[in-house]
Amino acid sequence: SDDTSATETTAAAKDPIRVPAINQEDGVTAFPDEGQAVKSIFDWYNAQGGLDGHPLELDLCTAGDDPESTQSCAQQFANDDAATFVHSIMVPNSASLFNVMSNAEKPILAHNQFDIPDSLQPDVYASDPGLLPMATTLMIYTLEDLGLRNIGIVVSDDEVGRGTAEFLGFLVEEYGGTPSIITYDASVADLLPVFSAADLDAIDGIIFVPTSVEDCGPASQALKSLGFDKPILGGDACTAQTYVDSGNV
Repeated sequence: SDDTSATETTAAAKDPIRVPAINQEDGVTAFPDEGQAVKSIFDWYNAQGGLDGHPLELDLCTAGDDPESTQSCAQQFANDDAATFVHSIMVPNSASLFNVMSNAEKPILAHNQFDIPDSLQPDVYASDPGLLPMATTLMIYTLEDLGLRNIGIVVSDDEVGRGTAEFLGFLVEEYGGTPSIITYDASVADLLPVFSAADLDAIDGIIFVPTSVEDCGPASQALKSLGFDKPILGGDACTAQTYVDSGNV
């Protein structure tokens, strides 16, 4: 009989797919587990032969609490001709990222959205639906369930605050209400002058979107001292501050 031997052939590996990514892994607010999760997913795909035969390579730049570190990571990929996009894993300083990548005309693949204006950014493709569903639920509750028509929207007088006011104001009008924007300086501890200057009699309730939990107490105290007894709707940041102030944590 003829002696035949099997011939093993190994297909050549395809070119790797490099994924430029940014994750906040240093500082008080850090998400090192998120970066590790992405790496683990890549390792799993590579163990199966890659993505359609292409090995996945994670090119990770880590940032800290300061916006400058996020900006530095973004600039690194913006200046890299081989990086055609950037993957935002967990980046709270999203404005720094958006500004750089927008100027570079490179899209962002985002894990989630951190601020309300993030949902309005062009060329951002997120697995998280953003804050639109939550904001829409808030409008239904405020305007339809509570029956409020004239809504005071209280935000910080900065880029994120103004973007938030624009977004929420649009939704208020879409649901038949009238928005009244009230802005405050986040660097000023006393918010009494801000609310004293506002026409609180003309509004039915307030939606308060603070810059940080540190703003919740001063806002509450100022409104209480002015005898404001209408509904105040805040985010989870102020709920957290309530628990801290209670001394139960």
